[in-house]
Amino acid sequence: MFALTIPTRTQIYVTDPKIADLVFREKFSDAIKGDAAFGALKVLLGDGIFTVNGQSWKKHRSIASHMFTVRSLRDYMFQVFVTTTDELLNKFDE
Repeated sequence: MFALTIPTRTQIYVTDPKIADLVFREKFSDAIKGDAAFGALKVLLGDGIFTVNGQSWKKHRSIASHMFTVRSLRDYMFQVFVTTTDELLNKFDE
């Protein structure tokens, strides 16, 4: 883990998988998404799961969790990923 300080803020980077697991599984609500880091994303993504905190994040996460079940990933989303990747690779060939 290391910190990077620039004039307007300090960012902490986690490189240890055990610490990352702790943050993402057990302490996710403690990892606040600040406007400095995510403000530009809000323009693109709006107030959604990737840019909000607290109760709003929990609501979006609850809704999204139903989409990412093992069955949906196996049966539908995998094929979507394959098809989309093939389309992208074809565009690179053009």
